[in-house]
Amino acid sequence: MQKIYTVFFSVIILMSCGNLSHKENVQDVIPLKNDTTGKYYFSFSNIYFEINPEAGGRVTSFKINGNEVLYVNSSYNGYGSTFWPSPQGAWIWPPLKAIDSSHYNVVIRKNKIFMTSGIDDRTKLSLTKIFTANNADTSVSIIYILKNSGKAIQSWAPWEITRVPANGIVFFKKGDSAPKGKTAGDVKEMNGYLWYDQDSTTSSKDHYKFVSDAKGWIACVNHSKQLLVKVFPDIPVSDFAPGEAEIEVYTHPDHSFSEVENQGRYTPIKPNDSLCWTVKWYLRQLSSDIRVTPGSRQVIDQVKRLIK
Repeated sequence: MQKIYTVFFSVIILMSCGNLSHKENVQDVIPLKNDTTGKYYFSFSNIYFEINPEAGGRVTSFKINGNEVLYVNSSYNGYGSTFWPSPQGAWIWPPLKAIDSSHYNVVIRKNKIFMTSGIDDRTKLSLTKIFTANNADTSVSIIYILKNSGKAIQSWAPWEITRVPANGIVFFKKGDSAPKGKTAGDVKEMNGYLWYDQDSTTSSKDHYKFVSDAKGWIACVNHSKQLLVKVFPDIPVSDFAPGEAEIEVYTHPDHSFSEVENQGRYTPIKPNDSLCWTVKWYLRQLSSDIRVTPGSRQVIDQVKRLIK
């Protein structure tokens, strides 16, 4: 009965997302389940993408040619990629367990994986994540549907937090406001793009973070020349959640990982209504002759080919 309710709710909400929805495509990849681990995954071309419903429906692996690009040390709760409602100041710390780390119900409908959380006791928020992989452009799309089950209007922005090992470069196209935060001074503007060399940030007991406007995408490339690009609807500075931004990058004090974060529009959500937001992920192995340094035109050209 729970599964029937979950897929019925998810399909109705997905239809309400309008043109943010991912339409069925003959190139969509069939999702599979690992019966030993209970995790769900897409395996196609040279890509492997995995989600764990028992750990907040989080992305627990993203590989190219068998090589992992995410930070997946599960001894620390902040691993893989998760979702939080923004602003953080509305719930402080820790993250909302129902959405961040608890069990999600799962339904497979055609080539989509629907994962739906329980309702958070305090905020009355719940989250559905819909995962689709596409062979045509070798991408994975995630639709996030944040539902307000409370009795009053609430305002939130969607927020995706993706952990990667703290090596290599994070970069994005310059937006309409300058970076702010403790590591803003480490962000360099070159050729109309902003570049953050994670190797330039030294370890400390303090937390390292900067926030910034961008132009609807953020990318990182590691020492092994694996390029991760996340694409999402661009928003103006006026639509940022209070105290937040479209792009946020946090480096853990022990320099084990960085969070490559993106946020959407700060939106009022009526009771029993939902906010919908889509993020598209690409992963590519760059050739050995490409020079991976801040300001690299070759790296930017690779991103442009993906997001054109």
